[in-house]
Amino acid sequence: MNRTLRAALLGTFASLASADAALQPDPPHACEYCEGWSRPHEPFKVYGNTWYVGSALSSILITSKQGHILIDGGLTQTAPQIAANIQKLGFRLEDVKLILNSHMHYDHAGGIAALQRASGARVAASPAARRALEAGGVMADDPQFAFGKEHNEFPAVTMDVPAFEIDVHDVTNERFLEFVEAGGYRRPEWWTAKAFAWITEDEIEHPRFWGRREGSWTWRGMFEEIDLPPSWPAYVSHAEAEAYARWKGRRLPTEAEYHRAAFGDPSGGERPHPWGDAAPDASRGAFDFASWNPVPAGRRLAGASAWGVHDLVGNGWEWTSTTFAPLPGFRPLPSYPEYSADFFDGRHFVMKGASPATDASLLRRSFRNWFRPRYPYVYAAFRCVSSRP
Repeated sequence: MNRTLRAALLGTFASLASADAALQPDPPHACEYCEGWSRPHEPFKVYGNTWYVGSALSSILITSKQGHILIDGGLTQTAPQIAANIQKLGFRLEDVKLILNSHMHYDHAGGIAALQRASGARVAASPAARRALEAGGVMADDPQFAFGKEHNEFPAVTMDVPAFEIDVHDVTNERFLEFVEAGGYRRPEWWTAKAFAWITEDEIEHPRFWGRREGSWTWRGMFEEIDLPPSWPAYVSHAEAEAYARWKGRRLPTEAEYHRAAFGDPSGGERPHPWGDAAPDASRGAFDFASWNPVPAGRRLAGASAWGVHDLVGNGWEWTSTTFAPLPGFRPLPSYPEYSADFFDGRHFVMKGASPATDASLLRRSFRNWFRPRYPYVYAAFRCVSSRP
């Protein structure tokens, strides 16, 4: 990173260009996931005077009559997209008075620098972020140090997985409706004590994504309420998924069972994706913001695993029965100790895969998501498994 860039970001925050200077980014940053992170995205209102102006990497614009605040600048190559999105919304880049760097990733330096030069804005960053931006390369305490091969991903964990049977498709709305209409939400034997207390106290009688209109079931989408699509996967909480599985005399898969079904093959080897080595695309699954809603279970035939199991990545995160806990060898990053150690509390469960609203850069077999068992608003699906004798 050259001295001019460092001064622009971290020195005295002095302006290095006039307010009406053209945006001239430095050479693009190259990395394994940069193409996905740089994918263009249309700007939109988040709430009130807050706007999304980023690419696949988030950048937020907060507007006011006194001047605007830009939170994060993305990669070097996304700076022109951010500038164009600001203009699309009817705002002027030179009215950005402050650029705030929210987290310590060195590869965000180029985008911030280009936007600062064009706007004349001041730049603010935490002490840890300052060091990362000054370094011009990945440091051991950068949170990205643990992501991807070029950032020294933690060693893999190997374990034996006993034989099991797993559903080819996620449980659909049609199948889950059978549980609802059989009185499943009124039968304590299918629920843990805490889960049944939750649905009783909150008067929950069906998934939160569902509704009732003129005697018919509906599905509450991002922007509209529609008739309940019977073939879409049922988005439910972990507690509801677990209750359904008990009702069927089965259970949720462990994280290891999910991993075997998704990435294993009959030879004993593993694939980077359920479908093999090919890069993720729309034929493989419903992910990467191609849609705000799921698609019918099994629609993306090219995304099937070696065992013929569908939608293991995409169309909804997959609940597992595994409590979120550190894998052997886990060490918190000194710069970000709360990620993920604060959630190793026995009250979160591992989710794997991806939803329609998951960026393609996160479609890695090593990625572990997690959530509380009784939070009902996650794009989370599930399937059942049975142990083999």
